[in-house]
Amino acid sequence: MRSACGGRGQLARPARSRYVRRSAGVVTLLITAIAALAAPPTATAGDKVPLGGGAGIVVNGGPPCTLATIGHDMAGALVGITSSHCGGPGANVAFGPVGNVGTVVTANGELDYAVIKFDPGKVAPVANFDGFAINSVGPFPAFGQWVCEQSSATGNQCSYITIPNHNPAFVSVHGCRNPDDQGAPVTSGDVLVGMIVNWGPENSPPCPFYNIPGSRRFNITLDARLVSITAITDDVNAKGGPGAGYSPIPA
Repeated sequence: MRSACGGRGQLARPARSRYVRRSAGVVTLLITAIAALAAPPTATAGDKVPLGGGAGIVVNGGPPCTLATIGHDMAGALVGITSSHCGGPGANVAFGPVGNVGTVVTANGELDYAVIKFDPGKVAPVANFDGFAINSVGPFPAFGQWVCEQSSATGNQCSYITIPNHNPAFVSVHGCRNPDDQGAPVTSGDVLVGMIVNWGPENSPPCPFYNIPGSRRFNITLDARLVSITAITDDVNAKGGPGAGYSPIPA
């Protein structure tokens, strides 16, 4: 007769021990999974919205505008430039479904620029937004020089520099414009040379060769004004403060 400590009894106990260990392991995994689901999500780089020159922004809840450029100032702050017509100091800056991503910190009505300080926790600056690359800033090119622009309203188009304005900080450019183009970057190659600040006379006829559904209005203009980016950065540097020493995110 086999004892309770021998034969089949000795084989039964190890089998039961393996079952208990296996069950305990499953329970531990379930507890860990539930705890992970209950824990608040952590922010990652993917949570930031990519933003660059040519992106559509809304300043202070007003009509859409366009961001000319984004980069850092000498203090390391993440800043950008748009038209002062979009909003003045203290105005909130929103981008798409993300909502507020920054605030206008300074502006100059004469040169028609505004400096935006962005929240680096919400914005991932990019040099090539929607295929429009900005690698550096530079002066206006010569009369007749081919330049290209990117706007949230009009999209991408290229044209040429026309007769300069009486103020050397401004030149004109041929092409169709939309009011939402204010702040749009203008480049020569990948060098940012200007920013759209005026889309032409209010009474200009509808543009006969360029139309996008949903646009508020298009104009054909021979005198859309560009403000010089170097004139803007020189003014910001002279005043100091946010935006001084600005450098765009390199492509």
